[in-house]
Amino acid sequence: MTLPVVLAARLCKIPIIVHESDVVVGLSNKLCAKLAQKICVSFPAGFYKGLPKKRIVYTGNPVRREFYLTSKAKQRTRLPTILITGGSQGSKKINQVIYGILPKLLTFAKVIHLVGVLDFPAAERVKQGLKKDLKKRYFVYGFLEEEMPQVMHGADLVVSRAGANTLFEIAASAKPSILIPLKTAASDHQTKNAQIFEKNKAAILVEEDDLNAGFLLKIIRKLLSDKEKLKEMGERARRLSMPKAASKIAEEIIKLSI
Repeated sequence: MTLPVVLAARLCKIPIIVHESDVVVGLSNKLCAKLAQKICVSFPAGFYKGLPKKRIVYTGNPVRREFYLTSKAKQRTRLPTILITGGSQGSKKINQVIYGILPKLLTFAKVIHLVGVLDFPAAERVKQGLKKDLKKRYFVYGFLEEEMPQVMHGADLVVSRAGANTLFEIAASAKPSILIPLKTAASDHQTKNAQIFEKNKAAILVEEDDLNAGFLLKIIRKLLSDKEKLKEMGERARRLSMPKAASKIAEEIIKLSI
């Protein structure tokens, strides 16, 4: 619905600001950018080759302030915690791979698994089939909203898709991650988002076509055994965040309204 609103604003001579969360500009935003006075972007301006440089403002992507707050909650277990999420809808592909390695994963880690609402019943059945001692280490949810910052802060490693919102929540929380982009995403924008995190040594990128149980288990085990690498990846992720993103966008809005 963005384009109709922008067209209406143009007809009414109302100033226009657009924000692009991904590194690949979506079709609607490409059209809207032609009419906008300012184009706010989540990644450094150099990544946006098709947009007019003079109108680009690198603001970052706004996330809730709770993601930037350091959690003081103490770990209840010495086991590391893995947060696995397939985004707001969940990922059947990632879920199936995780189900296949759960018994092994749970021998050396606690797993918080956001499976998506539709896959929740299947995940519950998988949990019930686990041995009693392993079942206590597996926490499965359809989706989390208010609790997400706290859950993210409690994780030692995040396994995730590579949508912009999730990526910048990971960055704000300074967490190392394994990113598995959705290969059918428009213009393959998730892969291109993930490549920036990989290039900055903030994440490990695993292409969906390369994803299999043994490969993922090997990467997870290797990362969790190297605490220094996890720490460094988290610190590099934090550098990609923009804590004042919302304020920067607000400043641009105010400038145009004066």
